[in-house]
Amino acid sequence: MRVNDPTRRRLLRGIAGVVAAYEAMSLPRAVAASMPAFPPTLGKGVRVAVLGAGVGGLCAAYELQKLGFEVAILEASERAGGRSLTLRKGDRFQEMGGPEQTCTFEDDGWMNAGPGRIPQHHVDVVDYCRELGVKLEPYIFGGRTNLDTRGTPEGAVKQPMPVGRIVNDLRGQVAAMFDQCMKRSGAPQNLDLSAMLKEFRGLSGDAAKPDPLTYTNATGRAGYIDPPGLLVPPPNPLPPPNPLPPLSMDDLLKSKVWQDSVFRETRYYWQSTLLQPTGGMDMFWKGFMRQKLRHTPSRTVANLVRYRARVDSIEMKPASVVIGINGHASLEVDYVVSTIPMPIFAGMKTNLDAAYMKAAAAIPIAKAGKVGWQAERFWEQNDQIYGGISWVDGLADQVWYPSDGFLSRLGVLTGAYMTGDKAAEFDSKPIAERLEISRAAIEKMHPGQGKKLMHGVAIAWERMEHLQMGFVDEGSQAFKDNAPVVAAPQENRLFQAGDQLTWLSGWQEGAILTAKLAVRQIAERTKGG
Repeated sequence: MRVNDPTRRRLLRGIAGVVAAYEAMSLPRAVAASMPAFPPTLGKGVRVAVLGAGVGGLCAAYELQKLGFEVAILEASERAGGRSLTLRKGDRFQEMGGPEQTCTFEDDGWMNAGPGRIPQHHVDVVDYCRELGVKLEPYIFGGRTNLDTRGTPEGAVKQPMPVGRIVNDLRGQVAAMFDQCMKRSGAPQNLDLSAMLKEFRGLSGDAAKPDPLTYTNATGRAGYIDPPGLLVPPPNPLPPPNPLPPLSMDDLLKSKVWQDSVFRETRYYWQSTLLQPTGGMDMFWKGFMRQKLRHTPSRTVANLVRYRARVDSIEMKPASVVIGINGHASLEVDYVVSTIPMPIFAGMKTNLDAAYMKAAAAIPIAKAGKVGWQAERFWEQNDQIYGGISWVDGLADQVWYPSDGFLSRLGVLTGAYMTGDKAAEFDSKPIAERLEISRAAIEKMHPGQGKKLMHGVAIAWERMEHLQMGFVDEGSQAFKDNAPVVAAPQENRLFQAGDQLTWLSGWQEGAILTAKLAVRQIAERTKGG
């Protein structure tokens, strides 16, 4: 049917736009690495070595064994999980050249020293949580009571200030300026738009009048001097609710807080509420470990892991691959799935093409470091902070609050997290100095509480012997030039996996997607003979 009515045409275009937006939001599931149906005995008699027992390696091994492949997981360290490290009481770890650290958290406290959150659009990770029986709970990325203490010398935001005040004042001032521009432009007045702005950002004034709307925080969205409470009769009446005066646009702009933290929750990866496994991120990869082998139900995926099996060479042969282990042992297999971090893989002895190894060495890495503390939950009692991130000037510029255990006695803070250049500077310092920098940052944000922090631990991922990176820098030109070369299967026998060769570097979804792709490629090659 031909539609001539302009109103109906606009309506249809609007509906089409909504459908397109919905399809865009649903895209991650459409492009997720689907696994075609293969016979469960496809891999019988076919040997596969999975190099690394991190999230990607465990996922690959889990899927390969379901298809009947003979799988061996070679892990260089003493533990599985790779960079997915959840620290608990008694856990020990050591940076290269540094002292051994032992976690001493009390009352079953834990800290995710590696990945700590799962966006809802990481559908493959979520699907595996469902399949493996891993319970999920909300991870609170941003809260309006989180604090920001940053700002330039001439800016207004210098003392700890709730992010909610900054966000609401900034948006209110912008909305008022927009309404002012509309009403002074001489264009016909759009009453619906003015009314929407008034409600949307809590503006004051009459939307139907020619006078511009103003922002005064009359609604109290940015907070109160005297919050709503009891109505006490004379002679001692309490004051009525008294909203805070708004921060001026000039002070907000000069403070520079809008450059980073206060709008982070609008980014694709960082919604206000994300997901986390109940009890720690290690519950995810442990879900793979406890799965029974399809063809040998008396054993589990955990039984496939060989610890302290450092791979130091890879020799490609016409019909097999020989893996050198610890300088004196070897394992000959039909296929290899390597999740070895690029800084380590690039230095291994191989007979792979020189251009391939050169590309592996050229993939740039990003450094990353974290600090963890345990303390009585002063942030909840004093500041009504329940999860989220606060921001402070300096090297240790952010503090993460736990999203679990509310109202319990103790909680574990991520007292610092940094990447890139900040991590390079921070991680180069002795552990004791890193802890003191973090303590000072928390003290600045929560005066008087720094001395109450206990059981501090610090980790620099680029200094961990069997990892040597936080993640790769997928935004650099060097990554764009070299990652496609390394991601290509070698002689249809060596397949790379891991987040390090995706646009999801540092995220477990990247590791899962590449693992499933490698399994599919091996299965298709095996099926094709």
